[in-house]
Amino acid sequence: TRFVLDDPNIQAVVIASPAGDHYEIVKEALKKGKHVFVEKPFVLHADQARELVAFAKKQNLILMVGHQFLYAPLFREFSSKVKSGQFGKIQSAEAFFLNPLRDPPIELSSDAFEDLGYHDLYMLIDMFGIPTEILEAKRSENRESIELKVLFGNTPVTMKVSREQPGKALRMLTVQGNKSVVAYDHSDPHKLLISHGIPKTVETRPLGPEMRAFFDAINSRRAPPSSGESAVPVVAFIEWANNLLNDSGSNSISAPRVFPY
Repeated sequence: TRFVLDDPNIQAVVIASPAGDHYEIVKEALKKGKHVFVEKPFVLHADQARELVAFAKKQNLILMVGHQFLYAPLFREFSSKVKSGQFGKIQSAEAFFLNPLRDPPIELSSDAFEDLGYHDLYMLIDMFGIPTEILEAKRSENRESIELKVLFGNTPVTMKVSREQPGKALRMLTVQGNKSVVAYDHSDPHKLLISHGIPKTVETRPLGPEMRAFFDAINSRRAPPSSGESAVPVVAFIEWANNLLNDSGSNSISAPRVFPY
């Protein structure tokens, strides 16, 4: 890491370390004048996220976070159709990111919500805006599973996240409109499923478009769709929800709480 950061010929770096290391490595890279792409989760604390965003802006550097599904063609189509009203008034949504147990675990410095729920949250924010309220939530003692009911404005969303799913993985965003139901399956390959329609499948992974967006942002000095600034509410909501569950004494929330953002 030191060799790369000290090399004046290297203008940009990609950081894909354990989540607990992101803050220090990103900060050091920005100090060395590097544009930074950092994998999700951006960082684990909102104050760290805000500090890094402000520092990157001061240094006139691009800080981009790996919100990879924002660059997936089918998610872009899915989100656009939801926001356009094509499926009618949105009545509710579900976001499931359920992965089978890995032994040994790949990621030890972040819990399931910080790791997998992070993906669902930035996709939901892209469609519905910043969440406004938690209605209820419960989390396993080992923090490997969590279930929440969240309001995004007037849209109630059920989120289920786990790194201990029995059997096959389930990775699905489903939106219920008063005209039809649409689901984005971000397993491999990605699929778009519309009620009374023909399923659409795309094999393309979003990494290529994501990296092109990073290079384009560096060349144009314009913020990419998944800028550090756009990641702040994602980090802030997850940290806030986890703190509420920590303080509950029972890993559960049964009364509505307004997100103070």
